[in-house]
Amino acid sequence: MSLLRPAQRRRIPLRRRVPRRAPGGAGRGGRRDLVRLPVPARKPEGRALRALASPLRLWPVVQRGPGPGEPRDCRRLPHGRREAAARPGGARVKPTIQRLPHARVDLSAPIEFTFDGRRYTGYAGDTLASALLANGVAVVGRSFKFHRPRGIFAAGPEETGAFVQLGEGARAEPNARATLVPLYPGLSARGQNAWPGVRRDFWGVLDRFRALLPAAFYYKTFQWPSWHFWEPLVRRAAGLGRAPTAPDPQWYVKENAHAEVVVVGAGRSGLRAALEASASGDDRVLLIDEQEFPGGSLLASPNPADRAWLDEALATLAARDNVTLLTRTTVNGYYDHNVLAALERCTDHLGPAAPATRPRQRLWRLFAGRVVLATGALERPLVFPDNDRPGIMLASALCEYALRYGVVPGAELALYSNNDSAWRRALALTAHGVPVAHIVDVRREVDDALRQAAARAGIVQHLGHAVVETRGDPALDGITLQALAPDGSGLLASRKSLPCDVLALAGGWTPTVHLYSQAGGRLHWREADSCFVPAGCAQAVTVVGRAVGDFGEALNTGPLWVTPGVASNRQWVDFQYDVTAADIELAVRENYRSVEHLKRYTTAGMSIDQGKTSNVNALGLLAELSGRPVPEVGTTRFRPPYHPATLGAFGGLEMGALYQPFRRLPAHESHLALGAALEDYGGWQRPAYYPR
Repeated sequence: MSLLRPAQRRRIPLRRRVPRRAPGGAGRGGRRDLVRLPVPARKPEGRALRALASPLRLWPVVQRGPGPGEPRDCRRLPHGRREAAARPGGARVKPTIQRLPHARVDLSAPIEFTFDGRRYTGYAGDTLASALLANGVAVVGRSFKFHRPRGIFAAGPEETGAFVQLGEGARAEPNARATLVPLYPGLSARGQNAWPGVRRDFWGVLDRFRALLPAAFYYKTFQWPSWHFWEPLVRRAAGLGRAPTAPDPQWYVKENAHAEVVVVGAGRSGLRAALEASASGDDRVLLIDEQEFPGGSLLASPNPADRAWLDEALATLAARDNVTLLTRTTVNGYYDHNVLAALERCTDHLGPAAPATRPRQRLWRLFAGRVVLATGALERPLVFPDNDRPGIMLASALCEYALRYGVVPGAELALYSNNDSAWRRALALTAHGVPVAHIVDVRREVDDALRQAAARAGIVQHLGHAVVETRGDPALDGITLQALAPDGSGLLASRKSLPCDVLALAGGWTPTVHLYSQAGGRLHWREADSCFVPAGCAQAVTVVGRAVGDFGEALNTGPLWVTPGVASNRQWVDFQYDVTAADIELAVRENYRSVEHLKRYTTAGMSIDQGKTSNVNALGLLAELSGRPVPEVGTTRFRPPYHPATLGAFGGLEMGALYQPFRRLPAHESHLALGAALEDYGGWQRPAYYPR
């Protein structure tokens, strides 16, 4: 097969400096075409976004005028802080904050969108999640089982709560992650799994009865008169979005492609792998990334050296004819003989304005000589009481929103950690104009250099402490700390309360080994970092970067699988399916000690996120409760798809009369004249019988 098809020009964000303007000034400037990489496609999609460079000194970040979605008469408080206002449902509105100057969004291109019937404004380059955060929207969804309020928790495919229903009618799409939905003109979204809305959800009353609805309660109840009698009520109370009932007006295609090297992930490690594999010019290299733009974590780096390296790497790859880039493409499956399945979102980012001449999505079947997995790692939360409250998010997500999108979602920021990566993040945030007030660490000892740097940055440190309470209705406005016993098995008497409207969690890192596991790869538990890492595979696959456990610097992780000394029925392990530490304790008491049994009994890791943030915490807690090491507990094998896929993409063009080709016998018309009942036999329409 010749080189992959003629390529579409995908836009690559490049860095350019803009003159410093007074606070509140509109950002405008000339546009220019940018370096592009070839990808399979149809026609140009307009010009690319600019990435604004940081000036030498940060501007004041608090917006003085009313922000998007704010009332014009909202009162301003000293130092630019705004008094908390109330919206329907009691959701406290956080300060609307002007974007930091290093944001990779185009402030000269505002985009209006609606969420739950309210109109807001974002900018080109935003995701729906970053735009909602910038507009102070605290509650965006409800949990599956107890309908607990959910805010934005992550910044990528690991999101557990920000699921929305996009569009209306036949074009509606349920269960879309707000973190992966690019903002486009006319975007209309609403929260799901709630009635009448996510701000005030009638079904939220179920949370008051959660003691009566433990893990596997449905196996022990609903036996009279039968399950089918109760099923409609249960399915209405628990669920996600609603699938459209009208025929899908969009269309989908399927294609095959061959390449000597397929690189999955276009972050720093993936770009390096693609540069090395394509250097000779002899091998076809296919570089795939699920984001709108390649770069991975480099997109959230305000460091000029990182941005310059990214621009140079993309320009080098663009100049090589043997390299093809597929962005907005998720590799969902890894099968025998190095066959990959990938889903490309061709026009999802255009919304209703997408031309009817282009498919919505393309399902790729890729045949690779060698696969390089540069899929990175996902951060884990910590387990403590009410750790699912809106305003609590992953530390990696806080950095992404602040340093890539220029959004600081609160005024009192705190980080809660069990490893060194949170300290480095706190220092990076503070250095770029995002003040972090507190660091809470469950460890009693932390590297002296990190502690001294945090002290110079004015960050208050709380070592050997755990978060034992969060406050807010429903969004976070404070936390309570309590000192851990020296051996970590209990709590000491001392307590202290802190004001806090954003709590960033850093509970360790989990290499993204989903595709590697699908390929049949073995996993090894690395005790020092409390994570599973690749340990060998029969297929021609190489894992690089964080996906293989190369975190660049020592993490010194001190795992705390559950907070001791406080009620476990409010400590959430799986945020999406409302699985608590008490549910896992119940499973162990009832002798469900196998990881497979635990998964099915509690549903931990069974939701549409497949436990991306919850699996390791559940395994660690199971190991602790059963008195076994984590390697002995083991892990389940990940199954495709890695990310939910549209059913239409699997159907492609094989619909209606084209669903399955059929052939007719030479005597077909004669059989019809005799009234034959025809059926398919090996692709041929043959008479099954002649009814009388």
